Order: sequence, then C-alpha cells, then structure tokens
Amino acid sequence: MNLDISLVLWEQGYGEVCFPVDYHSNIVSLLKYVIKERYPEKYEYLFESNRTKYYTWALKFPNNARFSGRSIVIPSGPVRLDLRMRFHNKEDAEDFQSAFLWDAMNSGHEDKYLFGCTWEVTRAFISNSKEYTSGVVVKTMSNIACEMQLDGRTRFLSVNDGDTFIRSLKHTLAYKANEVLEGVSGLTEDSIGIDITPVKAREVYNTIYGAKLPVTAGTFKLTGNQEIINLSINGGLGSITGSGFGMVRPVNMV
Repeated sequence: MNLDISLVLWEQGYGEVCFPVDYHSNIVSLLKYVIKERYPEKYEYLFESNRTKYYTWALKFPNNARFSGRSIVIPSGPVRLDLRMRFHNKEDAEDFQSAFLWDAMNSGHEDKYLFGCTWEVTRAFISNSKEYTSGVVVKTMSNIACEMQLDGRTRFLSVNDGDTFIRSLKHTLAYKANEVLEGVSGLTEDSIGIDITPVKAREVYNTIYGAKLPVTAGTFKLTGNQEIINLSINGGLGSITGSGFGMVRPVNMV
C-alpha cells in the first residue's frame, strides 16, 4: 500500500525554513505523534518495543532546497513537504492515513513543532501498490541502511562490502518473510530465492544514531521469487526501514 502525505510548514513571518541534514529522527517523531494521538494501542505495538517495521518512507523537499553546512535551507515559507510511505500491511497503511487525516481535522498540536515550525497536514492519500510478477530494476528513494552483527558488534555495511552486504540484505528479507508472509517459514539468506544485483550503486553517508555511517544509494536488479520482490518494494530493503531508509521504486522490468 502507498500513502502520500503532504505537509505545510511555516516560520513566523514566513522566513527561510531550515532542516537538519539528518532529518530522519524528526519524521519518526512525527509518525509517533500522530499515531499516539489517534491510536494509543497501535503506538505501543509499533514503538514501545524494538519491533521490526514492515513499512518504509522517503521525504521529498521542494526543488529550491539548498544545502548549507549541516542544514537544508528553503529560502522562504510556507514550505510544502511530501512524505511518501509504503507498507506491506494494509492495516498499518490505513491506520497511518486515518491518524494523519484526524490530525488534519483537529489540528490540536499548537505546542508540537516540526523542524521548529508550525505545521499542518493538507493531504493523506492512500493507493494500492502494484504487484510485480517478474524481475525489476529499482532505484533508491531513501538510502539503504544495512545493519549487521559482526564479531560481536554492530556494523553498518554498504555496497562497497560486496557479497557481505548482499547477504545481509537477504538475511533481513528472510527474517521479514518468515514473520509476515503466509505459509512461509524457515527461510535464510541462502534459501530466500531472490537475487539482488547492484546496477549503479554507491556508498554515501548518513547520520544515524548520532554517528556518520555508510549507506547505499543507486539502482539494483531484483530477480527471483516474486513474493519476496514485492516485500522488498513495499516493506523496504535493508535495516531500520521505519526510520526512513531502504525505500525503492521500480524503474524497469527485467
């Protein structure tokens, strides 16, 4: 399921609006806020424990955004942001849509700021995701974070780590498939039945958990099990997809 949310932000006096380069935690706080206000039990289910998220998102800034040091600057307000979300689970998509629409109707968050700005929801539109029945080339809309336990410590891998990176992506997909796909159990990175091939991918860096860590941007070819391919597209590729990583969009069929 796809959920497209439009937000309008403005500074007092409609001056320039500044966003941190690492904006992910701000958007996660927004998601927590709207769900907690509308569905407290859902908030506890999704966010009170270290639960795997079966959704992903990407934030689109206006074309006149520019980088300035550690900030993304929009010269003048009000500013429209487009938050694009994709869900494996239809119920999750509908709950987030309802929460954002409820906020739009009630607007009772005068004491809750986003990026230091007042804000409002102007649109929350839900649509069905396309089901893919063959291989597909996908392009990242938000960078792929690949978190892995190696030698007793957590490491973030990138496409520069070669096969270890690919196996880690498959490992995460196998875990998700075992949890949410009907009739599926016992899958591993070796038996998942999908090939993930970098086409034009590169290592970049994002600030995650307060540290500058490697992530991956670019295009990948996904072939093999169609159910797993669709899970990759709807639930995201890699780790911490609920924090705004691993959202991909199909660009070509193969």
